[in-house]
Amino acid sequence: MSVIEIFNMLMMNVFSSSILLFVIFIVRKKFLKNKILTISEIVLLYCFTLARLIIPLDHQLVMVVDMKWLNPISDFLFFTDELFKKPIFPAYKILGISYTVIVLSALSLLLVRYIKMRISVNSMTSVRDNRINGIASDAKKKVGINNTVDIKTVGEISSPLSIGGFRKTVILPKELHKVYSDEELYNIFLHEFTHIKNRDFLILLLATVTECLFFWNPLVYRMKADLEQSLEIRCDKTATRNMTKTEKKSYLQTILDAMKKDEQHATGRLKNAVALSFSSDASNMIERFELIKADKGSRINPVGVAFTALLAAFFVASYFIVFTASYEPNIEDIVGPNNEYVEMNPKTDYIREDSAGNYYWPFAKYSG
Repeated sequence: MSVIEIFNMLMMNVFSSSILLFVIFIVRKKFLKNKILTISEIVLLYCFTLARLIIPLDHQLVMVVDMKWLNPISDFLFFTDELFKKPIFPAYKILGISYTVIVLSALSLLLVRYIKMRISVNSMTSVRDNRINGIASDAKKKVGINNTVDIKTVGEISSPLSIGGFRKTVILPKELHKVYSDEELYNIFLHEFTHIKNRDFLILLLATVTECLFFWNPLVYRMKADLEQSLEIRCDKTATRNMTKTEKKSYLQTILDAMKKDEQHATGRLKNAVALSFSSDASNMIERFELIKADKGSRINPVGVAFTALLAAFFVASYFIVFTASYEPNIEDIVGPNNEYVEMNPKTDYIREDSAGNYYWPFAKYSG
């Protein structure tokens, strides 16, 4: 595969995923509020977008579409010598080297931050309070988690957090966990264990890696923030699915209390390392509250299903088309002295072998 083909394929990744992102950004809040889409369908659509961004696919069924507006970009990247009429180091190599250095630096920084976070978590104090561990056990049974989840405390945060990966952990504020009521602790554990069961940490980690790979695309940053909010809403809806109005009120009050105690500068180090926080900022919290209060059970909306299926079809179809620069040969290169020409196209670009072992092009005829 040539460098130009790789570029065209990656460009289609960005183009197709950007269309998906624009559509999701436009409809998400309205469709959620009007119950056209469920939050699970929203998360699924974001996962489609993540996959389209980072997974290129080359196969024989791709339809190539010539786009002349790509010619200046192609000239600048791949035909620098012809463009400037003198030998110049190719622009695509300069951009490729720069991009590789930036991405590797960003991924290395992310890895270092994650390792530091894990070291920090491993050094935290495990909760040995029978009351807290008993409440955590009840919440685990409610959510349906059978695996071990560590419960730890630390003084550097003021709002509960959860992290997943290889070793799942719920982290409570060192001092505040002592003043939480049993009901508040139960709601907190219910929320964090739901995150763990849904593997939200891995989805958020994938979104963070995507940020590193496409650091130059502003839509990716918006996508991660929107995806994180969607994961919180899905978690809330799952945790409160079978709650009474009184229990939902208690759950919402717990979130509100956690938000009041949350100091962004104190939790920043862990939150930046793709941990999931119990509380959100004020604007996102309002949306969470409204959707929890309005939730009367998830019902499948045919319009939402059709919309999701349509975007899924676009996701699949985008792998069967690729845009490329369109170049036409100079007329003097293809027309002979008597205005004759030879045309080679996808239907005629093959050769045959005769019985004597000679190869020839069967369409090598001139016309004027």
